[in-house]
Amino acid sequence: MRVLPFLILPFGLAFGAAAADMQPVANFDGIYGGTIRANMDVPKPDCGEAQAIAVTVKNGTFDTDASKNPAVRGNVNVKGFITGQLRRPDGRQLPIEGRAGEINGVMTLSAGAVDDALGCKWAMDLKKSS
Repeated sequence: MRVLPFLILPFGLAFGAAAADMQPVANFDGIYGGTIRANMDVPKPDCGEAQAIAVTVKNGTFDTDASKNPAVRGNVNVKGFITGQLRRPDGRQLPIEGRAGEINGVMTLSAGAVDDALGCKWAMDLKKSS
């Protein structure tokens, strides 16, 4: 039975590391502001114009005022990976992915979404203000 701890330890470390990735990290907490804009070589009217957006990050989750369009909500994990949803003005929800991290001394959230139905791509670039 002395072999048993050596067999269990690697599994515990592996599952512990995976759980640590899911934990939120407080240094991303704050209010971020910037724009969400169409990100394409050839602009399309259906994709809309750039719009100002503010996002609040707290304990690894983020959202905008739900009455705003477009609106975003989702999560930032301990490594700064962003996943969530972008709600378009027409009510459709699109998955977003991106990264949070420090750029030139400023905490930044950058993410994107693709709408295959309209042929549109959007980029969200936000800087921490508080």
